[in-house]
Amino acid sequence: MASTTLASVAAATAAGYVLQRVDLGVLVAASPTAQTKNRFRTTFIKRGLGNNNNTLRADGESSASSGAADTAALAALNAQRQARYGFDTTALNINPATGAAYTAADI
Repeated sequence: MASTTLASVAAATAAGYVLQRVDLGVLVAASPTAQTKNRFRTTFIKRGLGNNNNTLRADGESSASSGAADTAALAALNAQRQARYGFDTTALNINPATGAAYTAADI
């Protein structure tokens, strides 16, 4: 089973991904030596995937807005899902842990 592209934050959360948003504005402004220059950070995370209970995590950052960080994280999430489960919706992708085709429960 190939992955479908998650078109929005709502679609990702409906698919079971946990959304975490952080505004580092105060930390970035308070110290010129802060490790990050980006104020906004978004993370999508889903645990317990497949037979090995794998975790899929995607991060996005932006200095412009939280929406831009969301977009970056969503793009990273879709890229990881497509690399893991395939691009072609007609392709048959085999789960190496089981030797069987991926199912919706694996994704």
